[in-house]
Amino acid sequence: MTLAVLDRIDRKILEILQNDNRIPNVSLAERVGLSPPACSRRVARLHEAGIIVRDVSIVDPQKVGKAVKVMIAVTLANRSKAATEAFQRKMQERNEVLQCYMIAGSIDFFVLAVLADVETYAEFGAEVFGGDDDIRSYESWFVLSHAKNETRVPILE
Repeated sequence: MTLAVLDRIDRKILEILQNDNRIPNVSLAERVGLSPPACSRRVARLHEAGIIVRDVSIVDPQKVGKAVKVMIAVTLANRSKAATEAFQRKMQERNEVLQCYMIAGSIDFFVLAVLADVETYAEFGAEVFGGDDDIRSYESWFVLSHAKNETRVPILE
C-alpha cells in the first residue's frame, strides 16, 4: 500500500494518529466518520502494510538525563559495501545513537546521538569513532537549540 492508494479517510487517520496515537478508537472513528469496527480494521491494515511502522512515546531527552545532543559527520576509510554495512550495524548497537543516515556527498554517514554530558560524549566519540581504523574522520556539532524537531510526516495537503 502506498500513498497513491490511500484514500482521504486513511490519510486523515494517519494525521490524527501522528499527533496522538493513544486516541481511543471510538474517538478516532468519530473524527474520521467511520464506525469503530471499520476504523479499527483500517488502522490494522495500515499497520500490516507497514505504513504505520510502530507506536511510540516521544521522550524529552533532557528530562531523562540526556542533556547533550550531538550531530556527527562520519567519513569511512573504505566505502565498500562490507564497510558501510559494518558501520551501520555498529550504530544500530549503540543506545546513544538515535538516528544514522548513509548519505551522498563528501561524508558517508550522518549520526545523531544523545548523551548525559560533554565528557560522556568525549568517551563515546573516542571509543566508537576514534578507535575505529575503518573510519577516516569524524566531525561533531553540539546542538544548542531546536528550531524544529518534528516526528510527523505530512500526509494531508
